[in-house]
Amino acid sequence: MLHTLIIGAGPFGLTLAAHLKQTAIDHLVVGKPMEFWEKNMR
Repeated sequence: MLHTLIIGAGPFGLTLAAHLKQTAIDHLVVGKPMEFWEKNMR
C-alpha cells in the first residue's frame, strides 16, 4: 500500500491531493488550505 505525505495545501498540494484521491492512493495533506495564498497573494 502506498502512503504519501503532502506538505503544503496551496494550489499544487491540493491538485496533487485530488489526483491521489482519484487513483485511490492514501495521502495526508499538512497545512491549512490556501492559507499562504490568501495572506500573501493579492
